[in-house]
Amino acid sequence: VYINNSFAGQCPYGYSNFYVDITKFVSFQEKNSIKVVVKNGVPSGRWYTGGGIYRDVNIMVADRLHIAPDGVQLAAIEIEEEQAVIRASAQVEYTGYGVRDISLKTEIYDADDKLVASDMMPITITATAGNTYMPKLYVKNPTLWDVDCPYIYKYKTSLCDGDTLIDEEVGSL
Repeated sequence: VYINNSFAGQCPYGYSNFYVDITKFVSFQEKNSIKVVVKNGVPSGRWYTGGGIYRDVNIMVADRLHIAPDGVQLAAIEIEEEQAVIRASAQVEYTGYGVRDISLKTEIYDADDKLVASDMMPITITATAGNTYMPKLYVKNPTLWDVDCPYIYKYKTSLCDGDTLIDEEVGSL
């Protein structure tokens, strides 16, 4: 990945997601040039030896304080008919300066968009830090998933500074 003809980063394996922080290469006063180069010079022993870009290429614009890309995971660590215990994991990154007092909120919604569990955690984060926070959530009387009756819950993880939303990730579990 080149930004304004400067090498910004690479991924030697073309079949996985990767991210490059291009902040220090971007000019905020003029147009920028972004170039993604694919080099398929090494023979591959995999089932397909072709090369190219087969996935979307996106630019993520974020606050200096944000949820890391692919930084939220949820897993059911205990499941019974009366209650499911969900461990959430959220990686928060801060490339700014100073100390920030914020909150991390995680919510789980059922298939009808009804809130079934939530947790809010106050966080104090310092300059150029990145931490992973792991709240637990409790879903009462969960609808259990099986092959004959799939059931999808949704989650929303938010970073807030008071009433101001800084960043948010929404997904399914």
